[in-house]
Amino acid sequence: MPTELDVFDLDAVPPPMPLEPFPITWGGKRFVLAHLQGLDAWELTEAAIGGDITAMTGSLRVALGDQYAEFRALGLPQYKVRPLWQAWIDHCKPPTPDPDEDPGDA
Repeated sequence: MPTELDVFDLDAVPPPMPLEPFPITWGGKRFVLAHLQGLDAWELTEAAIGGDITAMTGSLRVALGDQYAEFRALGLPQYKVRPLWQAWIDHCKPPTPDPDEDPGDA
């Protein structure tokens, strides 16, 4: 049993990178997707139960928040889904360490 000194302080865990939002335009309107790493893990887990497509659309729903209904009402051709998803994922990836940089320098 952990003692009070052994308690893991989840509140103190910092994000792995700045959680910058990802702005996009669609249908002449501006939308902002929250950073993937900052989304509620429980909502993403529930969306993933339905498989890859449900996880993808569920993630976009959570990331758009209050903007989702307006975004959804515009429709979205299938050929635009993967490029949107890939651009958002690329935006949310942690930076790749420079192979010439010593990890101890950080």
